[in-house]
Amino acid sequence: MDGITFNVGAPQAANGAELRAVARRAEKLGYTALWAPDHPGAVASPFVLLAHAAAATTTLRLQTYVLNAGLREPLQLASDVATLDALSDGRFTLGLGAGHTPAEWEMRGHQRPSPADRIARMVDVVDATRHLLSGAVVSRSSAHLTLRDAQLSAPRPVQDPVPLLVGGANPRVVDFALEHADVVGLSGLGRTLADGHLHETRWGQDELDALARQLAHRRPDTTIDALVQFVKITDHRDADAERFAERWTTSTAREVLGCPFVLLGTLDQIAAEMAVHRERFGITSYSVRTAAMEAMAPLIGD
Repeated sequence: MDGITFNVGAPQAANGAELRAVARRAEKLGYTALWAPDHPGAVASPFVLLAHAAAATTTLRLQTYVLNAGLREPLQLASDVATLDALSDGRFTLGLGAGHTPAEWEMRGHQRPSPADRIARMVDVVDATRHLLSGAVVSRSSAHLTLRDAQLSAPRPVQDPVPLLVGGANPRVVDFALEHADVVGLSGLGRTLADGHLHETRWGQDELDALARQLAHRRPDTTIDALVQFVKITDHRDADAERFAERWTTSTAREVLGCPFVLLGTLDQIAAEMAVHRERFGITSYSVRTAAMEAMAPLIGD
């Protein structure tokens, strides 16, 4: 689609041949970036994964979507970012979020902080990491972060600055992203459920209207990206939406079809919905899962 870019998730199997094949295929199909999530203990290490993909490609961008800022220390993070940016010849985008999965704190012997504390730490980590990547000497002392004369002397990143994606669903995270990030990543997910991974969706008309009003204040040079939770190319759009909605107790079939986080229908129907989402939300980028790579490819550059 004209003016729309697409990113695809990296496969999580610990298999180098599969990862290289997916990365090369994504590059050939015209995907803009290969992205990797961050859930320690449940998925592959994103920096290791993306570094391997970088060695197999030449133009495909690499990005985290998104690192849990609650578990990352800025100096180590800046070193990882600079290393990957250098290894990829300047193709890395740093994606950060506030984190949501309780087990990621509990396995470290801590209780998951409140939303306010998680967001406050994310803000501190973003600020300190960006200053370190710029070459500054950084000292910080706050409730969430301590640094004393920290400096990233080597390696230095190729890009100046390294592009920043801030992702999440909390309105305060989105507000911060709109002010400070190059890319606003919309996860489309609400409250984390008891299993720590599934979510209570918030795709009602009121919620989506509020999101549209919030995004109306975006800067002209800010990219709005939607992290797509489900893709299905089908001739039975309404029936499939009904079946899908049964799995999401807070969403009706109509809400499913009206939100940018589920893409259901023929390619023409999906393209038409994307045009609506661009007008309503300013979305010009979509990030899909690995399994949807081939299905979405015909829309790239269409």
